[in-house]
Formats: sequence, structure tokens, C-alpha cells
Amino acid sequence: MEITVTSECDSRQFIYPLLKCLKSFGSICVYTNNPMMNRLVEDGNEGFGNVSVYPLYPTYSGDLTIAMEDSEYAPDKWDFVIWDNVGRVEYDYHFVLVTSRVSDSYMQDALTIIDDDNVHILKMGTPSKIKDPSKNKCKCKKGNQEDEDQAGGNEYNKWSVERTEEDIFVEKLTTKDAIWIPWTPMEAIEEMEAFHRCPIPNDKFISEVYRLLGDSLAIDKRIFVKGVRLDEESKNCGTIAGVDVR
Repeated sequence: MEITVTSECDSRQFIYPLLKCLKSFGSICVYTNNPMMNRLVEDGNEGFGNVSVYPLYPTYSGDLTIAMEDSEYAPDKWDFVIWDNVGRVEYDYHFVLVTSRVSDSYMQDALTIIDDDNVHILKMGTPSKIKDPSKNKCKCKKGNQEDEDQAGGNEYNKWSVERTEEDIFVEKLTTKDAIWIPWTPMEAIEEMEAFHRCPIPNDKFISEVYRLLGDSLAIDKRIFVKGVRLDEESKNCGTIAGVDVR
């Protein structure tokens, strides 16, 4: 399974709990544009356990092709491949992370792909008070503009409403099934980088990942949740209902 992640926030707060969701069910490779993830591969390691991590900076100078060659990438080498902000256009799932504030350029890029069936919006953090585009006041043409339109042969519509890209983006977000997912605490991120102990995601994170990936994983939700919540330091973390998690 190949998962592309696009974000303009610190992707670690999504990638690290996602690793916890998946690592009990197969091997994982992460190609990332986030230099902060170099903390996972210090001392010459390529990762930990069944997780391999390849930060593009500074080792590969941002060149994904070189990183793929160095890691001997092949579609069937890992069970899961996560492409974190590296511009990958071939994927099974594309997760676009949005927060209560997004830049104009990020919004414009998201609008070009948001209607793709394999693209899923994940709302991270807490929502801000956003305007309802359906309540926009009519920005009608008045006065001389109406005369000019009629003189030029253009049909004048006093009920016309000019919708901005922001209006369209907000409208699409409100029609998506995704819920707002609380951020992973930074303390858990630091613990992950210090001890390679993946943070256990919150309930909303677990439910949303299963909603999106459950059919492809072909795992019962109870088994999935049990695997995600598995204490990695427990002595009894051998097998979950036939799923090898060592």
C-alpha cells in the first residue's frame, strides 16, 4: 500500500501516530521531506524495528530518485510505503492535511486534487470559526455597470454571486466525511525520537485511519484497534488474533 501525505504543518504529528497504526500489520518505509525525522535515523541506522526511514535532507540533498535507488525501492519490498511531502504522484491513498489556517497557495493546490476519489482530507487540530459560503451577500452589479452590460449585449443577472477560491474550499471541506482530529502532543513526538516508541494515537485518529484504510487492510476493526493500542514494551506483545506483531 502506498500512501502520499501532503501538509504545510509539521508532518511528524501525523506520520508518527500513523506508523503506530500500521507497524503491527506489516513493514513500513517512509520517504520524507521533513529534516526533523533525521532524529529517527541517527548513528547510521535506517530506522527501527520494521520501519525504515529515508529523510531527503541532508543525506540526499532533496533528491527522491537518489533516495529510492539507495534504498533499493521496489513496489513489493515493504507492506506500506509512506511518501511524506515528496511530490509523489503514484499512490493508493493521498492524505491532505488541513488545519484551521491554510495558506492561499496550499488551498489552490488542494483544490486541483480534492475531487480525486483517492484523495482524502484530514482535518487536524481544532476548527476555527469559518464563514458559511451559502450566507455570502449577493455581490450584484449596480448602476452604470448594468447599463454597460446591456449595451454590450451581455445578459445582466442581479442574483449573480462571485465565489472565491476560499468559499469553494470551505464548502468542499464541510461536505467531506472527515472529522477534526486532535494533534498528537509534542511530548509524545519527542519520546518517539528519543526511544523509538511510537505514540499511541487518540481514538479519533484511530477511527479515521480505519475508516479510510480498513477495506484495504482487510482487518476486523477490533483487531486493528487492539494492534494500534498494543504496548510495545509489554512482554505479551507476540501475536494478536493470528497477526504477528513482533
